[in-house]
Amino acid sequence: MTKKNKFKSKQFKKLKKRQRQRHIAMAVIIAIFLLIAFGIYTIVFPMIRNFQKKETATTAKKVTTVAKKVTTTEKNWYDYNAIAHALGGIDGHDYTNSKEAFEASIKNGFHIFEVDLLQTTDNVLVARHTWGEDLADPLSKGDDNRVSYDTFKKTKLYGKYTPLSLEDIFNIMDKHPDIYVMTDTKDGGYAASVSDAKIIVQTAKKMGKEKLLDRLIIQIYNENMLRAVRSQYDFKHVLYTTYKQSDLAFSQMINFCKSNQVEAVTVPQKSVNDYRMKLLEDANLKSFTHTVNNTYLVEQYMLLGVYGIYTDFVSSSDIRETYLNLQSDKLVKEYSDALTK
Repeated sequence: MTKKNKFKSKQFKKLKKRQRQRHIAMAVIIAIFLLIAFGIYTIVFPMIRNFQKKETATTAKKVTTVAKKVTTTEKNWYDYNAIAHALGGIDGHDYTNSKEAFEASIKNGFHIFEVDLLQTTDNVLVARHTWGEDLADPLSKGDDNRVSYDTFKKTKLYGKYTPLSLEDIFNIMDKHPDIYVMTDTKDGGYAASVSDAKIIVQTAKKMGKEKLLDRLIIQIYNENMLRAVRSQYDFKHVLYTTYKQSDLAFSQMINFCKSNQVEAVTVPQKSVNDYRMKLLEDANLKSFTHTVNNTYLVEQYMLLGVYGIYTDFVSSSDIRETYLNLQSDKLVKEYSDALTK
């Protein structure tokens, strides 16, 4: 072999050796990379999965907690979403405040009953919306046509429904320990409110049923009214009913409720919006609106954040089902959002 060929052969061997060294180095680098990747997969990925599992478990726990809360037996009046307005409608009639309406609403699953209360000429509280010209028609118009208790009790509403006194209402409450009655005493003035509250307390005490006062929900319309009713008795449950208010006045009302153990707020339909309902929710105050008599509007108001509904004709079960369905949708969305984080 010539010197020239020997030189070429040596160069070729050196070149092959360098290639092998590069291949080995590349293989080592790839092996190290794979080991690092495997380490990341086996160590970091389980950590991520564990974190996701914890987040999922936390969300699931929240779902379970809320689900239990909305499906277990309620203990507080404000755990119910449906209020039978004027003791509930009957045979297409509203505002009867009658025995038959009351009993039908109880049978249909209502637990909260709003009742209109007015004083007779001899200062007895009876279930009546207005003192119109026609005593048999609870919606008849006219100036103050108050009558005596005896006359009131003897006059059937629409010729067939039985009028109720506060004493009658207490007797029915005594037979049904799981119901609450919400008072609507019409006159929110201080003196009138003192007078009405005094009669309520005296009637219960005279009957030996003072314990029933803790199942009354006193509906107030202003701050002085609360002071008036509590001057007569420390009522356990109070709801503030608002009418047309500015946002500022609404916020001030919320602060008053929080400071005075008021549990809920009723807002007229025209004043319902998601902003105000969120303010009430953030203040831990249940929100209601009145009076809603079709299921579509029940859902629409609840979508805006309303918690409960006064109604004449929508069933208690339909209102409750609407609320639970919307809450379920909300929880599923929260659960889904947590899984995708």
